[in-house]
Formats: sequence, structure tokens, C-alpha cells
Amino acid sequence: MALKEHAACNSNGWFDDSLSSYFHNVDARFDPPINLPVGDGTHPIFTLKARAVLVDMEEGVVNQLLRGNLSELFNSTQLITDISGSGNNWAHGHNFYGPKYSDTIIEKVRREGFFLLHSLGGGTGSGLGSYILELLHDAYPKVFRFSASLFPSTDDDVITSPYNSRFERNYYKSNTLSAFTLPHIKHGTFYTLKIHWNTGGFKVGVCRQPASGIPLSLVCLANNTCIRNRLLAMKHSFNMLFRKRVYIHHYTEYMDFGMFDVCSGIMDTLIEDYGTFESMQHQKVRHLKLMCDLAKR
Repeated sequence: MALKEHAACNSNGWFDDSLSSYFHNVDARFDPPINLPVGDGTHPIFTLKARAVLVDMEEGVVNQLLRGNLSELFNSTQLITDISGSGNNWAHGHNFYGPKYSDTIIEKVRREGFFLLHSLGGGTGSGLGSYILELLHDAYPKVFRFSASLFPSTDDDVITSPYNSRFERNYYKSNTLSAFTLPHIKHGTFYTLKIHWNTGGFKVGVCRQPASGIPLSLVCLANNTCIRNRLLAMKHSFNMLFRKRVYIHHYTEYMDFGMFDVCSGIMDTLIEDYGTFESMQHQKVRHLKLMCDLAKR
């Protein structure tokens, strides 16, 4: 999308500041390739390489990406993979793979910006993802850290996702300056929704310029207390598993049992905070309605 929009507004094929936010311009005739500076924004594009570090503790997803149409955009030296994966276990991803690859991760990201894309349901996205957030916070405390997280759905196929997402929330809240949460909608479901327009919600314009090739968008970026309902659903799913003490032994292999209680308390406090703000807003609405009624009399 970034390349398509840039090509639409930069027909000369120049490498400028906006494109340099996401890509390096390199001269691939050399080994290793030489990074070309932005300069005055009128230098031609040679070979673009994404300013991205791909991390996964199993090779399948990364290999699939490297076999796709965008494979040439990614630098093979910016890949961090393992073989066995995290087994849908937050503790395995955080306490085993985190320390194992911490030096490698910090070396590869030290020249990049920090925009983290990860899921909360699996072991690598939640466990190693939260470790990376903590690592970046400690190494670069003054650098902006933006995280986009994929929340597990109610019919998530990862049975341990309630544990993983609960543990990750603890580190997410402490080590992220800006958080953007996304619902997990299965790929097939997304394309069968066939939504023409958002008839029941607010129309919020974030940017006057539409995305290239997309005349309309139903995406609404908002900061409000509606997230509390999703947190309550996550709490319910967590409690259903935790009461029966299922799968706990997989986690205590890498962490103390007390982490379950600690993370539960942090999540409860967060839900309570959102509830307080929600009640305050309802009181303001009732007060405003009362004032309007009095004005009509």
C-alpha cells in the first residue's frame, strides 16, 4: 500500500523522506549492498528494502512470505527464525526465546524505528513479542514505540490464547507508548462480510486523502472505553481455564506460578479504570440531557 500510494504521487520515481520512513534505497551491485542517502529527495530509486525485522520462532510463515510477490522487499539478514516454535505458550516465547535471541534482536533493530506488529494468541507473538517490547523500552527509553496487536477472537483455535493474551497485557501496558488493537477476523470471513457502508456508527474522517485504489474505508481509529468489553471477554476466557488449572504445567516450566495472580490483578485494575471513565461519561451525558430538558421548559 505504501509503495502504491508513493508511486501515485511521485511519478518521477524519486527516493524521498516519506518513502525512507518504510524503506532503504540500496545499490545492489555491491556486496553487501550500499545504502543510498535521501539527500534532497530527487535521487532515483535503485532497489528498495523494507525497514523491517521479521521474527518468528518457526520458519513456515516467514518462508511463505519470502516465496510471495513481496519477497524481494525483505533483506535476508533481517530475519530471525527458529525451528520448533513457541508451542502457543507465552512463557516459552518470553522466558526461553527472549533471552536466547535478545542480542540478535537488539542489534538488528538499533538502526530502525519501532513499529511492532504481532498477535496476542500464540506463544511467539505474545511471549517473544512482549519480551521485545521490554527490550526496546530498556535499550531505547526515549524512542517512540508503537504497537499494533491482533486480539484473539471468541472462537480462537489456540486453546491457550486466554493465558497468552493475559500475560502479554502486563508487559504491553508498561512498555508501549501507543497501542493499536485489532480484532482477529479470519481471512475468509473478512472477504464475505460484503459491507457496503457503516450504517450504525459514527462517520469519522481521519485523513482527507483516500488511500490509493480504495474510494471508501470503514476503519475508525478511536480511543474510548469500548475496549473494556473486549477485556472483560478475555478475563472470562482466562478464568474458565484457570479455575480448572488446565495447561498450567506448560507455563510453570518457564516461569513462576505467581505470575498468573500478578497478571490477573493488573488486568482487573485496567478493566476497573476503564469502567470508572465510562461511568463518568455516562454521568456527563445524563447531566447534559437534564440541562437540555430544563432548557425546553
